[in-house]
Amino acid sequence: MEWLKYMSKQTITYLSPLDALIAVAKRLSLYENQHKLDSEEFFHQYRQGKTSDEIEFIEWANDYQHYLALRQEIEQDLSDQITNDWLEEAEVRDLDLTSGEVIGYESSQVFADLRDYLKNLEDYEEKLVRGDIQW
Repeated sequence: MEWLKYMSKQTITYLSPLDALIAVAKRLSLYENQHKLDSEEFFHQYRQGKTSDEIEFIEWANDYQHYLALRQEIEQDLSDQITNDWLEEAEVRDLDLTSGEVIGYESSQVFADLRDYLKNLEDYEEKLVRGDIQW
């Protein structure tokens, strides 16, 4: 039970899910640099039982799962916000309910805007993990 002494519980409070995502991404970057292995590939190997049960690998796997959950939460929040903003704007304009289009703003544009925003978030995360962005 030597490993139990390393498993102290620590609670960290973040101001937003994005702050938490950045912190987790930085921890993942440290693991990736140390082991010269992408977190996604590591997690794939971990789930297949191809890694040891060292506490570091357990923590890495937990951080990666937390990272995925945070990304999903942020993406859903962004999607909801963009949709809500679009719907509020649609109420102000004339809405053609049969085509789903707002005069001057096609419904497909909402999803294009969301895709662009999520791509920018992914680019930012990649730069952060590579160390191109310091904070």
